[in-house]
Amino acid sequence: MELNKGSMQTQTTTPYSLMSAQDLDATLGRRAMLAYFLLISQTSYAKQEILAPEWTPYLDEYLQTISKYPEWPGDEQLAAQIKIQLLVHQISQRSWKNQEFQPPASYLKGLQSQLEKIKAKLPRRLSQNVDIISQLLYSELAIQDAILTKPLVSLYIPNYQRQQLFETHLTTLTRIFDHFFIPQDQYSGVIFIRWCQMAHGLILLHRLYVLDDDPSWDQASARDHVGLFALGDRLTSILAETGASRGGARSDSNENMFIRFSRIIQSICSAWVVELQSSELRLESYDYLQYSTINFRFKPLLF
Repeated sequence: MELNKGSMQTQTTTPYSLMSAQDLDATLGRRAMLAYFLLISQTSYAKQEILAPEWTPYLDEYLQTISKYPEWPGDEQLAAQIKIQLLVHQISQRSWKNQEFQPPASYLKGLQSQLEKIKAKLPRRLSQNVDIISQLLYSELAIQDAILTKPLVSLYIPNYQRQQLFETHLTTLTRIFDHFFIPQDQYSGVIFIRWCQMAHGLILLHRLYVLDDDPSWDQASARDHVGLFALGDRLTSILAETGASRGGARSDSNENMFIRFSRIIQSICSAWVVELQSSELRLESYDYLQYSTINFRFKPLLF
């Protein structure tokens, strides 16, 4: 989907106060396009089910306009959020997206550096903005995830830098969840994309719980530091209470998004419990078999 409509003649760097009524309408329309791009691009990455709109020169020029001539505080926040999102957008939209190879580590590290520069340039008012903080953390997580999903050079040799990145990835996840937990009565005002990001964060945490084929990562690090199922239960409870407060518990036909979302997370976590229990049973069986084999081999030596 390409957002590239409208007359380019009104796409200038003229301040809003000097625009004609017609040009101002066009400008407001382009602001809406930028907001649409931000929302759909964020949702597309978090859910991996929606095709994100393309970033065009048309949108880029208007982004520069509202960055240079912000008419109201919302313009500054919108520009900052789009600049952050464009880094994540690059990860999912580049030519390697549907190919076997992954983006080079140097490129991804360059995105990390760009994110740090954006963060450093934020005015104090925006650096303390809840939505900006949330997006910065999630963008860090996305870049880390892109690096960690690159094919391993060696399947057997631990990599210290990779181990450090896994630890940073786990820390970022805990910071995201810590930032998300607020007083219960405020959750009804949380935007949809943040709920999607929490669900995605839970899935990434589960991956750290079960990842057993990377020599640079020890599952115990995740299991000892973060309670996956405690987080799942807490999110389920928050969603259920929020849904009930909005009148969503009357019947299945009338349940709202919060109630449905709580049931989805509860179902996923229940499946994960079974998965982990089966994995632990297989591990115990494997350990017992090895012990029995060793004991059988060396038992004659005891006589």
